[in-house]
Amino acid sequence: MRPFLVILGLLLMTGCSRFEVNPELADSSIKAICEIVSHPNEFQGKEIRVRAVYCRTTETSAIGDQKCDWRTWVEFDSLARFNSKPNLVDQLLTMSDHGDQKVDVVFVGRFIGPRAPITQNGVVCKFGYGHLGGYEFEFIVSSVEKIGVPYSANR
Repeated sequence: MRPFLVILGLLLMTGCSRFEVNPELADSSIKAICEIVSHPNEFQGKEIRVRAVYCRTTETSAIGDQKCDWRTWVEFDSLARFNSKPNLVDQLLTMSDHGDQKVDVVFVGRFIGPRAPITQNGVVCKFGYGHLGGYEFEFIVSSVEKIGVPYSANR
């Protein structure tokens, strides 16, 4: 019984909440997603290189990290396929078709901060990005520079 509990414990420790960015994708000109969402005004509207974990499901296209949550919706602009190495964008967009949902990435694109809340009849309404407006920020990818091995395949 004890070996079963040890194995179960190890499996639970590798769950979704433990996804951290692979340090091999580090570069001094690349900003970590946690740095960007911690200082959104500093990066608002700017084209930047970002290192993050990309999550793709049927209703999700987001970047985040274990340390700063999944608050940034991802869109790919119309030139992302042409600006990236062959098949990288398609590989990311079809990840959920194969059950591979999380992968380390380096994207180049434009960061967009939170939308201003609207007050109507004394009620403050916040409008976000992405699926059901559930994301505080948006990152529009113009180029995919690097992708790692999907988490479901290597972790």
